Amino acid sequence: MLAADALQEMLLQNYDGIVRVFPAIPKEWRENGTSFTDFRGGKGVLVSSEIKNSEVQYISLKAEKEGIFRIENTFSSSSLILQKGHNKEMISVKQGNIFEIKLNIADECVIYIAK
Repeated sequence: MLAADALQEMLLQNYDGIVRVFPAIPKEWRENGTSFTDFRGGKGVLVSSEIKNSEVQYISLKAEKEGIFRIENTFSSSSLILQKGHNKEMISVKQGNIFEIKLNIADECVIYIAK
């Protein structure tokens, strides 16, 4: 159990209610790529994400409970797209800063770099 917990902490952390993806992965994983699916991110949200070539490709949130979820921008850009269903919203968040997403039960949101 300790090994599984340590692995999850390398891929996803949720301290102080802030979701952080890939906070402690080895350089080789960051460069060659890794991903995870439906890890519990706290406050009733499932988190999935992928990184390759040292860039976060996306963060996906699935709400099991209604709430406001706080995400740290670990992308290589401050220009992001929040996509809920067919709705897309462009936001600007400095790298390392926190942004919030309000989701209802069963809502899904994907965050990725605006191109």
